[in-house]
Amino acid sequence: MLVNQIGPMVRGHWMIENGLHWTMDMIFRDVRMPRAHRQRPRQFRHRRKVAAWDDEFLASLIAT
Repeated sequence: MLVNQIGPMVRGHWMIENGLHWTMDMIFRDVRMPRAHRQRPRQFRHRRKVAAWDDEFLASLIAT
């Protein structure tokens, strides 16, 4: 009985996960981008996140 409950939950999770990746691939053409270009948005998101956590880092970004 437990397997009958867990199976649909796991499949449901992966259906959502795969759907999100498909959307990202289609909208942002992530698969077709060169690796260096894909890396830049990731670096930007990382810097933005660190700046939200660290006031000194944020100040250093503003100062440059």
